[in-house]
Amino acid sequence: MSLLLAVILSAAALAGYQVDQLLREEEPVREIAGDLPEQEDFATAVSDAVVDDAAAELPDMASGAVDAIGGNLVESLVSRLADDEEVRAAWDETVQQTRADYAAQLEDIFHDGTSGDTGELAVAVDLEPLSEAVTAPLRDALDSTLGWLPFVEEDSFDVLIPDIVVDIEAAAPESTDPYTWATVAVLSQYWLAFAIAAGVSAIAGVSVGRGAGRWIGLAVAGMLVTGLGLWIALRIVSPEAAPPAEFDDAAAAILDHVQDRFTAWAQPAWWV
Repeated sequence: MSLLLAVILSAAALAGYQVDQLLREEEPVREIAGDLPEQEDFATAVSDAVVDDAAAELPDMASGAVDAIGGNLVESLVSRLADDEEVRAAWDETVQQTRADYAAQLEDIFHDGTSGDTGELAVAVDLEPLSEAVTAPLRDALDSTLGWLPFVEEDSFDVLIPDIVVDIEAAAPESTDPYTWATVAVLSQYWLAFAIAAGVSAIAGVSVGRGAGRWIGLAVAGMLVTGLGLWIALRIVSPEAAPPAEFDDAAAAILDHVQDRFTAWAQPAWWV
């Protein structure tokens, strides 16, 4: 029994460690999502949104100019997303703020309760810092070209900073209980306690066992660890949710990329 408890606690410790890292440390989410602006699908989706927003917000004359160079402008913005250090810093700000906000969101669910709607697990990604960095050269160019007009103020082209928020619904069945997710998020802070308890249970199990029973117990525990690790590696940390039809291009690109990178980040520990 002690060895079985050790298996369960060790799995809980590793899962808790990974969840804690994702929610409370900067580097894991940076590793998973940090290079997303360099991905063509995401860069194109964001650039299209910026150009469309610019055409809608600017005065007719400037809007026509944006429409006329729309294709070249999108290509320019895509290139800037991929190569510019300022853009990378802005994206890192977005990623880290999203991580912190989501951790707080789960803690609020844990403390305040839930309606049971999986929509409470949706992730809101605020792309305003990214769009501000991406559009900086465009705003400067338009100000240089049109700034002499009497109706153009110094901040006239700040409307080119679109307030883009991408809502990503949780890739989970409708039967998923948000409170369970929130509980896992809160308990993950105590992963080290689970690890210590697993070690104590394992030592107790080995010490109590005698003769052949000890070795049988160790063999069974080993098989359980292997089976549980494989199941988690192939199922839990290998999400393959297809983006719903209602997702916009940016949300779909984020979901696809993050799923792949999350698996690459989380899975190796479970093979061990």
